[in-house]
Amino acid sequence: MYGAETVALTINTAKMDQKDARDYATQYEKDLGIPCILPLEDGVEPLIPIFKKMIEEAKK
Repeated sequence: MYGAETVALTINTAKMDQKDARDYATQYEKDLGIPCILPLEDGVEPLIPIFKKMIEEAKK
């Protein structure tokens, strides 16, 4: 939409039960081929290597 590459997806799971949240994340990862993060459950640390890689590639 804005010309930016989508490298990961985060899901707001505030009103979801744990099993549904994990199931949705797994399905989105499979369908989209990108990581799906649950920040309320797992934090945002899994995004750090993704952004580091993007920064390194941009420097080239």
